[in-house]
Amino acid sequence: MANGNKILEFDPIDFVPETTLAASGDNQISSNNLARAISFPSKVDSAANAVGRLSDTASLGIGATVNLLISDDPNNPMPGKFVVIGVNFAPLGVSANYYAPTTAALGTEVTATVLMPAVSGQTLPVSIAVPVADMNGLAANAWAMLRVRRLGTNASDTGGPVGRVLLIGAAVIDHA
Repeated sequence: MANGNKILEFDPIDFVPETTLAASGDNQISSNNLARAISFPSKVDSAANAVGRLSDTASLGIGATVNLLISDDPNNPMPGKFVVIGVNFAPLGVSANYYAPTTAALGTEVTATVLMPAVSGQTLPVSIAVPVADMNGLAANAWAMLRVRRLGTNASDTGGPVGRVLLIGAAVIDHA
């Protein structure tokens, strides 16, 4: 597959919150008055996972880029604040090893500190490059879990006491 081709794509409804916050309703389907989104609260580390199958022509020669579309929650805004977002992958069903879709099989998390738009509710594209060494053995035509996490306890995350990040969508782009 040529460099730059999309090999996975997820909508907010594809993401399942990790159990630590799902029970309290803090990670939930929400809206930024533009589109459906999954929310990530402030001051806590919260994650959501989505499962998909990589294209059979994916090469992942040097890795992949995870493209996220985020915004803040207009009801819990944080314009002009920093948030820390992490992504990582887990293989599902590689060879004879069938991992349960849990964090135990995750590759190394790659993070980015992102400045939110100055106007609340505006969308922001975020790209996070994940080297192949951090992808835990993912290969073409394999099932994979993408984990997206807000590191709200990180000192660089200045989203304040109420600022929520909304994830509107995610796509994974191949790097041959």
